[in-house]
Amino acid sequence: MTDQLAAFRSISDVECSERTDAIELFYRQWANDTLVMNNWFSIQALSLPTTVNDVKQLMKHSSFDITNPNKLRSVIGTFCNGNLNRFHNKEGEGYRFLADQVIQLDRSNPQMAARLVIPLSRTKNFDSNRQALMKEQLTRIKNQENLSNDLFEIVSKSLV
Repeated sequence: MTDQLAAFRSISDVECSERTDAIELFYRQWANDTLVMNNWFSIQALSLPTTVNDVKQLMKHSSFDITNPNKLRSVIGTFCNGNLNRFHNKEGEGYRFLADQVIQLDRSNPQMAARLVIPLSRTKNFDSNRQALMKEQLTRIKNQENLSNDLFEIVSKSLV
Protein backbone atom coordinates (compact mmCIF):
# COMPACT_ATOMS: atom_id res chain seq x y z
CA MET A 1 0.00 0.00 0.00
CA THR A 2 2.88 2.41 0.69
CA ASP A 3 4.02 2.16 -2.93
CA GLN A 4 0.47 2.65 -4.15
CA LEU A 5 0.02 5.74 -1.98
CA ALA A 6 3.29 7.19 -3.29
CA ALA A 7 2.26 6.52 -6.89
CA PHE A 8 -1.20 7.93 -6.26
CA ARG A 9 0.31 11.04 -4.67
CA SER A 10 2.55 11.54 -7.71
CA ILE A 11 -0.14 11.16 -10.34
CA SER A 12 -2.61 13.29 -8.39
CA ASP A 13 -0.47 16.38 -9.06
CA VAL A 14 -0.76 15.99 -12.83
CA GLU A 15 -3.80 17.01 -14.84
CA CYS A 16 -4.29 14.11 -17.23
CA SER A 17 -6.80 11.41 -18.03
CA GLU A 18 -4.74 8.90 -16.06
CA ARG A 19 -5.28 10.98 -12.92
CA THR A 20 -9.04 10.45 -13.03
CA ASP A 21 -8.56 6.73 -13.66
CA ALA A 22 -6.05 6.47 -10.79
CA ILE A 23 -8.42 8.21 -8.37
CA GLU A 24 -11.22 5.80 -9.22
CA LEU A 25 -9.00 2.70 -9.22
CA PHE A 26 -7.46 3.58 -5.85
CA TYR A 27 -10.88 4.24 -4.40
CA ARG A 28 -12.32 0.93 -5.59
CA GLN A 29 -9.37 -0.98 -4.15
CA TRP A 30 -9.33 0.72 -0.74
CA ALA A 31 -12.92 1.93 -0.22
CA ASN A 32 -13.43 -0.32 2.80
CA ASP A 33 -10.34 0.89 4.66
CA THR A 34 -11.22 4.06 6.56
CA LEU A 35 -7.64 5.13 7.25
CA VAL A 36 -6.61 4.71 3.63
CA MET A 37 -9.70 6.63 2.53
CA ASN A 38 -8.63 9.52 4.77
CA ASN A 39 -5.34 9.52 2.85
CA TRP A 40 -7.25 9.29 -0.43
CA PHE A 41 -9.16 12.44 0.50
CA SER A 42 -6.05 14.24 1.77
CA ILE A 43 -4.00 13.51 -1.33
CA GLN A 44 -6.71 14.92 -3.55
CA ALA A 45 -7.22 18.00 -1.38
CA LEU A 46 -3.47 18.65 -1.44
CA SER A 47 -2.89 18.02 -5.14
CA LEU A 48 -1.81 20.91 -7.34
CA PRO A 49 -4.79 20.89 -9.73
CA THR A 50 -7.34 20.85 -6.87
CA THR A 51 -9.53 23.97 -6.63
CA VAL A 52 -12.20 25.00 -4.15
CA ASN A 53 -14.80 23.49 -6.47
CA ASP A 54 -12.92 20.18 -6.42
CA VAL A 55 -12.93 20.23 -2.62
CA LYS A 56 -16.67 20.87 -2.64
CA GLN A 57 -17.07 17.84 -4.91
CA LEU A 58 -14.96 15.73 -2.53
CA MET A 59 -17.32 16.75 0.26
CA LYS A 60 -20.23 15.38 -1.79
CA HIS A 61 -18.52 11.99 -2.19
CA SER A 62 -20.40 9.09 -0.64
CA SER A 63 -17.39 8.25 1.58
CA PHE A 64 -17.22 11.75 3.04
CA ASP A 65 -19.05 12.38 6.30
CA ILE A 66 -19.21 15.95 7.57
CA THR A 67 -19.83 14.66 11.09
CA ASN A 68 -16.53 12.75 11.09
CA PRO A 69 -13.64 14.94 12.33
CA ASN A 70 -11.04 12.83 10.51
CA LYS A 71 -12.83 13.35 7.21
CA LEU A 72 -13.08 17.09 7.90
CA ARG A 73 -9.36 17.29 8.60
CA SER A 74 -8.58 15.15 5.56
CA VAL A 75 -10.47 17.39 3.16
CA ILE A 76 -10.98 20.88 4.57
CA GLY A 77 -7.99 20.94 6.90
CA THR A 78 -5.58 19.57 4.32
CA PHE A 79 -6.79 21.91 1.60
CA CYS A 80 -6.63 25.04 3.76
CA ASN A 81 -3.35 24.23 5.50
CA GLY A 82 -1.52 22.46 2.68
CA ASN A 83 -2.79 23.57 -0.71
CA LEU A 84 -1.56 27.10 -0.19
CA ASN A 85 -1.67 28.33 -3.80
CA ARG A 86 -5.31 27.40 -4.20
CA PHE A 87 -6.47 28.31 -0.68
CA HIS A 88 -4.77 31.73 -0.80
CA ASN A 89 -5.81 32.60 -4.35
CA LYS A 90 -6.01 36.33 -4.97
CA GLU A 91 -9.81 36.34 -5.32
CA GLY A 92 -10.32 35.01 -1.78
CA GLU A 93 -12.39 32.02 -2.89
CA GLY A 94 -10.58 29.74 -0.43
CA TYR A 95 -11.27 32.13 2.42
CA ARG A 96 -14.99 32.28 1.61
CA PHE A 97 -15.11 28.50 1.38
CA LEU A 98 -13.45 28.05 4.77
CA ALA A 99 -15.66 30.67 6.41
CA ASP A 100 -18.76 28.93 5.03
CA GLN A 101 -17.60 25.59 6.44
CA VAL A 102 -16.65 27.05 9.82
CA ILE A 103 -20.02 28.81 10.16
CA GLN A 104 -21.85 25.59 9.35
CA LEU A 105 -19.69 23.42 11.61
CA ASP A 106 -19.91 25.76 14.58
CA ARG A 107 -23.52 24.67 15.08
CA SER A 108 -22.73 20.96 15.30
CA ASN A 109 -19.03 20.71 16.19
CA PRO A 110 -17.71 23.99 17.64
CA GLN A 111 -14.32 22.51 18.57
CA MET A 112 -13.71 21.46 14.98
CA ALA A 113 -14.88 24.85 13.70
CA ALA A 114 -12.42 26.59 16.02
CA ARG A 115 -9.62 24.32 14.87
CA LEU A 116 -10.36 24.71 11.18
CA VAL A 117 -10.54 28.53 11.27
CA ILE A 118 -6.84 28.86 12.17
CA PRO A 119 -5.59 29.41 8.56
CA LEU A 120 -7.76 32.54 8.39
CA SER A 121 -6.18 33.86 11.59
CA ARG A 122 -2.69 34.14 10.07
CA THR A 123 -3.34 37.41 8.30
CA LYS A 124 0.04 39.00 9.06
CA ASN A 125 1.81 36.52 6.78
CA PHE A 126 0.15 37.88 3.63
CA ASP A 127 -0.06 40.94 1.40
CA SER A 128 -2.58 43.67 2.16
CA ASN A 129 -5.12 42.40 -0.40
CA ARG A 130 -5.19 38.91 1.10
CA GLN A 131 -5.21 40.33 4.62
CA ALA A 132 -8.31 42.35 3.77
CA LEU A 133 -10.03 39.31 2.24
CA MET A 134 -9.18 37.16 5.25
CA LYS A 135 -10.40 39.81 7.70
CA GLU A 136 -13.61 40.18 5.72
CA GLN A 137 -14.34 36.48 6.26
CA LEU A 138 -13.29 36.62 9.91
CA THR A 139 -15.70 39.52 10.41
CA ARG A 140 -18.46 37.57 8.66
CA ILE A 141 -17.84 34.65 11.05
CA LYS A 142 -17.73 36.94 14.09
CA ASN A 143 -21.08 38.49 13.13
CA GLN A 144 -22.89 35.14 13.23
CA GLU A 145 -25.50 34.72 15.94
CA ASN A 146 -24.80 32.22 18.73
CA LEU A 147 -21.13 31.79 17.85
CA SER A 148 -19.37 29.30 20.12
CA ASN A 149 -16.98 30.70 22.72
CA ASP A 150 -13.89 29.01 21.26
CA LEU A 151 -14.55 30.24 17.74
CA PHE A 152 -15.45 33.74 18.95
CA GLU A 153 -12.18 33.96 20.87
CA ILE A 154 -10.00 32.93 17.92
CA VAL A 155 -11.83 35.15 15.45
CA SER A 156 -11.85 38.18 17.78
CA LYS A 157 -8.15 37.93 18.54
CA SER A 158 -7.41 37.58 14.83
CA LEU A 159 -9.21 40.82 14.04
CA VAL A 160 -7.24 42.93 16.53
